[in-house]
Amino acid sequence: MTDCFALLNEPRRPWLDPDTLKDKMHKLSAEHHPDVAKDASVDFTEMNAAYHTLHDPKSRLRHLLELEFPGSLAGSMDIPFDINRLFETMARERHSVGVFLEKKSHLKSPLEIALLSSEKIELLGVLEKLLGVLTQKLDGIFMQLKFIDAVWEDDRASSRDALVDIYQGVSYVGRWIDQVREDVLKLNE
Repeated sequence: MTDCFALLNEPRRPWLDPDTLKDKMHKLSAEHHPDVAKDASVDFTEMNAAYHTLHDPKSRLRHLLELEFPGSLAGSMDIPFDINRLFETMARERHSVGVFLEKKSHLKSPLEIALLSSEKIELLGVLEKLLGVLTQKLDGIFMQLKFIDAVWEDDRASSRDALVDIYQGVSYVGRWIDQVREDVLKLNE
C-alpha cells in the first residue's frame, strides 16, 4: 500500500489543514507535472491520487487507520448512538420525499402539479433543517478530529477507537448530506 502521507511529505496525522495541503500540492504540481518536469522520478498520477486521498477527510481517516491500526476497520462495527438516531430521521424524511416524488410522477397536468406546491415547500423546509442539523453534526465530528489530532503524538494508541467512530461519523453524515442535497434537486425539478 502506498503511504500517501510519505508521498506528499506530510506527517501521519488525523487532521491536515486543507488550505495548506492544497498550497503544497500546487507547488508540487508546478515542480513535477509531466509538462514541466524533466525528471520523471516522481509519478505525478500517484502524487495526485495521494493528494485526493489526504484532502478528503473520510479517505484520509481510512488511510491513516489502515496504516497505523491495520484491521481496525475489519468486521462489524457498532454504529455510534447519535449517528443511529440521525439514521432514523434520515430514513423517515427521505421516505417522505420518495412518497411525494411518486405521487408527483403520476400527475399529468400542470394544475395538478401546482396543487402539490405547498407540500413541496414544506418538504424543502424540512430538508433544509435536516441539512443544517447534518452540517452541524459534521462540524462537531471535525472538532473531535482536531482534538484527537492535538493529542496524536502523545497518545496515538488510545486514539484508535475514537478515530474509528469519527471515520464512521464522517462516512454516514457525509453520505447523508449528499443524499439530502440530491433530494432537494429532485424536488426542484
